[in-house]
Amino acid sequence: MKKFSKSILIVSLLIFLVHINPYLDACTTFCLKYGKNLVFGRNYDWSIGHGFVMVNKRSLVKRAFNSSDSSAKPVEWISKYGSITFNQYGKEYPMGGMNEAGLVVEVMWLDSTQFPASDERPALGELPWVQYQLDNFFSVKEVINSDKSIRIVTNSQPIHFLVSDKTGQTATIEFLDGKMVYHTEKNLPFKALTNNTYDDSIKYLNDHKGFGGDHDISSSEESLDRFVRTANMLKNYKKAKKKDIVDYAFSVLESSKQQRSTQWSIVYDMKNMMVHFKTKRAPEIKIFKFKDFDFSCPTPSKVINMHTEKIGDIGPHFVEYSTAINRELIGASFRGTEFLKQIPDEALDQLAKYPESIVCKKK
Repeated sequence: MKKFSKSILIVSLLIFLVHINPYLDACTTFCLKYGKNLVFGRNYDWSIGHGFVMVNKRSLVKRAFNSSDSSAKPVEWISKYGSITFNQYGKEYPMGGMNEAGLVVEVMWLDSTQFPASDERPALGELPWVQYQLDNFFSVKEVINSDKSIRIVTNSQPIHFLVSDKTGQTATIEFLDGKMVYHTEKNLPFKALTNNTYDDSIKYLNDHKGFGGDHDISSSEESLDRFVRTANMLKNYKKAKKKDIVDYAFSVLESSKQQRSTQWSIVYDMKNMMVHFKTKRAPEIKIFKFKDFDFSCPTPSKVINMHTEKIGDIGPHFVEYSTAINRELIGASFRGTEFLKQIPDEALDQLAKYPESIVCKKK
């Protein structure tokens, strides 16, 4: 593995530690299984919408860098699975994605998050944690079990996760009081998550009509109300079973949309290994199919701007990844994010070059 400048560690710290933002109480995710059909939906709510879809390869040698916990041993691994991710602040920092085994990992803000204190486990940041899971695992069980061997850096940004695999197994993963807390199987009556803990969301849900309570379902954009609407639509899919499940998933996302801040809406078709998405700036639905991509290490990685004017199947329009493209994305996202505008260009240059330090495993 190549060495890279220590200044990138400073950039990493600044990206994920220093900011408080009014758009953070946002995002909605869910998984819907009906018969043999299986989809995962995600609204990404934020102050900016810049993003690239990025193809990540197998057999890459990686080493985490942990600027906020320099005493922690960094996680080291070799990617086992290829994946396709949605990235905003640079390659290797996905906001979510799916791997070729059908595992989906997505993130949402959670104010009450408290990651583990420093211990003997090697560590990595919260968004690299997403890439690590996609690189290494095919099942929800494996993701949960990874907590025994790795941890998220203590001072990372407070987020929680919804994870689903190709069998339909789904889990919420939260870090509360320094420990992983997860809900799955019988403890996950509704496969959805917004920006409150799952326990608080279910408690609030039970106060509403159709779920044991007497409260009407609200159209509010608040996190708990978005959770209730999402759970209600998941519950009622059987009544609309003639509707295409992907179309229905977009309907669920529309119901939880925030007019000001929903930037991306994504539906992963895990059965057919296809991804459908649209953006606020480019609202026509685009799709790509995993079978159209080469995940072997020696071949160039491919990327595409999420706001491409192409519609329908955009697989043929992906272009070869380059540091220049990564730098363009990082520049647009940093300069468009109020609390990151002060980061110097030199530091952004180093961040853009970070993927150059990741190389193919030697045969």
